Amino acid sequence: MAQPKDPKPESVWLGARGVGGAGGFGSFGSRAAGSPVTGCADALGIRGVSASGSAVSIRASVSIPWAIAILLGVKPLEAPYCNATKIWRLNDIVKGRALRYRGATEGAEGPKVTAGMLIEAPELSSHSGVRHAFFTRLGGVSEGLYASLNGGLGSEDVPDRVAENRARMCAQLSLPPNRLVSLYQVHSAEVVTVEAPFAAAARPKADAMVTRVPGLALGIATADCGPILFADPENGVVGAAHAGWKGALTGVIGATVAAMEALGARRHGIVAVLGPTISQASYEVGPDFVARFRAEAPGLERFLAAGTRPDHAQFDLPGFILARLAEAEIGEATSLNLCTYADPDRFYSYRRTTHRGETDYGRLISAIALTP
Repeated sequence: MAQPKDPKPESVWLGARGVGGAGGFGSFGSRAAGSPVTGCADALGIRGVSASGSAVSIRASVSIPWAIAILLGVKPLEAPYCNATKIWRLNDIVKGRALRYRGATEGAEGPKVTAGMLIEAPELSSHSGVRHAFFTRLGGVSEGLYASLNGGLGSEDVPDRVAENRARMCAQLSLPPNRLVSLYQVHSAEVVTVEAPFAAAARPKADAMVTRVPGLALGIATADCGPILFADPENGVVGAAHAGWKGALTGVIGATVAAMEALGARRHGIVAVLGPTISQASYEVGPDFVARFRAEAPGLERFLAAGTRPDHAQFDLPGFILARLAEAEIGEATSLNLCTYADPDRFYSYRRTTHRGETDYGRLISAIALTP
């Protein structure tokens, strides 16, 4: 089967970031839309979801041709994946307030990349009580298909190499090697509350974790599915969820938020960041998927675009996850807007591995912890 081609951006993102308060410039309102805004040719855009579940599109009429952008020295925030999801304040969209746009030069207000090994989201790193990282595949000791920072306890990689990789992740979080915990993920809506580290062999079967214990890193493993890191910095509660299509469909996001509330978090004080996830352009689904999704998620068909083959569709998993976060009524949600499939140098991808006929794949780790 031919691999889907990446969309070719026609204009450059200057960087669109919706914020709830003042401090930006160029405010603009919202309008209902029948489908999400996609493609860089739509200029600077932000996609959100209203309380009723309808798509909301907010954009500024600013677009720069590539040639002019090069002369100006402007870099696109993420050329391989030009879906318009950047950041949105749920409270602002739900309450109908105008969002504000912050012009972003290189390195301003965007995700921070540390020596290629990890990516940080400013929405989380701006809080001194929270440490987090969306680790890439760079900076580890694994070889071959797993090169190099494979953190997957369920992979067929050499266990000692996986252990060393995970120790390096802990070092980046300024934590001892035994303080990173991961689950036996089963594409469910199950959430566990973690109070102490547990052995790899004793991993609970679940797809999300929450804690209020400082110095304990919650690490989700992914290779196309959506890793979501949650934090209520004010009340000292963090969470991490593995949201594939099945988990997002059956309620893992809402269950994670509820579990955080049980530990003392305030729903409207929770910030959530979606890490590297397969994009709609790379995610073809078959007729069985389409039928189940339409039956179990009525009214959300906008996340299914026409496919290149009869009875197939392109599924917008990041957009669907953001819609579920909107339904959970948390304070703020962000997407890093990075596609795992389209970037083999930085990310593992189960689907890419399948298309290539490879026997296994590495796992990316996304982790969050409260500062000890």
